[in-house]
Amino acid sequence: MVTIGELDRRIQIQVRESQIDAWGGYTFQWSDSVLVWAKKFTKSGKFTNESNENVATQNVFWTIRDPEISGFGAANYRIMYNNLIYEIDSIEPIEMRDRYYEIQTTQKDNTSGN
Repeated sequence: MVTIGELDRRIQIQVRESQIDAWGGYTFQWSDSVLVWAKKFTKSGKFTNESNENVATQNVFWTIRDPEISGFGAANYRIMYNNLIYEIDSIEPIEMRDRYYEIQTTQKDNTSGN
C-alpha cells in the first residue's frame, strides 16, 4: 500500500503534440501537461553500445495518484524529473480505491531536457 508521504518527488508529465507544418507534414513537440507528486524506485540499469556510443540505461518505476488526464497512456506521454527525460514503457493501475498508477520508464544518460 502506498501512503501519501511516500510521494516525495515532484515530476512533470509531458504530452506529445503534433502540428501540421507549411508543407502538410507533421511536426511533434513536447509540452507540460500536469505536475504531480510521485514515489521513485530505480529497479535496474545496464550499459549498451548504440551507434558506437556507450549508453547507460536505467529502468525506473514511479507511483503516482491518478493525474486525471484524458487518454493518459504510454504512447503520447513522458516524464521529466530533474531535467532528465524518462520515456514511459507502461502504465498500470494499482490500489483501485484511491486510483494510484505505477509507471514503468526508461532513462538513457544521453537524453536530457529537449
